[in-house]
Amino acid sequence: EVPLAPLLEAARRAKRARGLEEVNLHSFCANAHGELFALLAQLQPRFDRIGLKSQRIDLLAGTPDLLEAEFATDKRSFSLGVEGISQRQRDWLHKSLGQADLDTVIGWLLQRRAREIKLFYLLTGNENAADLAEFGAWVRALRERARDTRVICSFGPLIRMPFTPLQYD
Repeated sequence: EVPLAPLLEAARRAKRARGLEEVNLHSFCANAHGELFALLAQLQPRFDRIGLKSQRIDLLAGTPDLLEAEFATDKRSFSLGVEGISQRQRDWLHKSLGQADLDTVIGWLLQRRAREIKLFYLLTGNENAADLAEFGAWVRALRERARDTRVICSFGPLIRMPFTPLQYD
């Protein structure tokens, strides 16, 4: 984790050099940074918009103040990694994301009229008819709720890298 001071200095340098109006924080899991609230508070007066890319939904569900802080920085587009298309697939991937947390965060975003929600999924090759049916039902219900919000679902294959536990799956 990069400490607060170097992050702020890098943002200051970029703003001075390029006159930036927006800063996007990219990481494996942006909302897990230990000093995120302080970072947002110090970036907010300097930039018109602050983006956090790749956020964990379970952390958002457990920290509602974080979502409020993001909306306070005028963030309206959210990128979230759901990973498995069903609870069974998320469990298989060892993700700590339950359906209740997913529904809670999506509900908060829709209630606050997020402009866009990007949901990222991994396809494992182990999906079955029940997984597809669960995902289809969830998407149909989401479509009914998301009248004013653009929802994008993106899918990528699970890569079985050599020298990992999945190489022979």
